[in-house]
Amino acid sequence: MREQQLPVCCTSIFHYKIFARIPVATIVALKAAKSSIQVIERMMGLLEALAQHPAPVNLKQLAGETSLHPSTAHRILGLMVESRLIDGVSCIGAGIHNDEGRLVAGLSVSAPSDRLNKDWATNVQQTADRISRAIGYHTPV
Repeated sequence: MREQQLPVCCTSIFHYKIFARIPVATIVALKAAKSSIQVIERMMGLLEALAQHPAPVNLKQLAGETSLHPSTAHRILGLMVESRLIDGVSCIGAGIHNDEGRLVAGLSVSAPSDRLNKDWATNVQQTADRISRAIGYHTPV
């Protein structure tokens, strides 16, 4: 049986999402192991704030609730995903440009962070370039 987890979604100011499911046991264990090291205290604050939100919460709100700068909260959340304290969804994206060279859309591929293959970036970029050309974009000479 899967361990009980708290669902959360953090939308960053950098336009990508971290979807996380925090195991309740992880929160309890980390609270018990809380030390005076600043990054651990900040991480604990983020975990506690995330646990308070059963619905999605954006990064700016989360940073405000923990008195962290959004870039600090973003960095710590990224480390938590990398260390598998929380599960994350990452994406690779590329812009689509129209015949005037203006960015009109984006193309992205999302996957669980541990399964996202960074080699996909080339395919995403090439596909976005093909779509751009199909709607009239020409690479400047």
